[in-house]
Amino acid sequence: MPTLDEAAAELRESFDDLSFQPWHDAAQEHGFRCSISLPVVVDGEIDGALMVYADELGAFDDTARVLMEDLAADLGYGLSRLRDAHRLAEALSSSVFVLAAAVESRDPYTAGHQSHVGVLCGAIGREMQLPDDQIEGLVLGASIHDLGKISISQRTLVKVGALTAED
Repeated sequence: MPTLDEAAAELRESFDDLSFQPWHDAAQEHGFRCSISLPVVVDGEIDGALMVYADELGAFDDTARVLMEDLAADLGYGLSRLRDAHRLAEALSSSVFVLAAAVESRDPYTAGHQSHVGVLCGAIGREMQLPDDQIEGLVLGASIHDLGKISISQRTLVKVGALTAED
């Protein structure tokens, strides 16, 4: 992980790029005379910058700099946790769909049924104007609603005719 000074030096070098000129011009146009720019580090890599402007020279003393460094670090930590949560949600979805595929492979007669129920539940959730996370929950739940088939013997699943007491 780069030190704050190393990250700041890397960031300063990148601001020599002419593509940053519009930001500088806009700041001056709005009367800003001073700025501080700190790297936002996410998982050991510079992911962006926290840029704060002020209308008076010398606005960022040592105390302000320390506070801004803490804020930049907090932003990096928060972004990392958000990305972790997103990766976790993707892993959950992937696991659910693998389970659904395993269930459907045991009963070819109903193959596709769980995914169709998932699609219908998603459409109903959208029609009800549910929040996206609730719709996703409906789709995932519907996609594995026949999960119990995993514990039923293949012979029983594909049996034609009435079930016996043993079945």
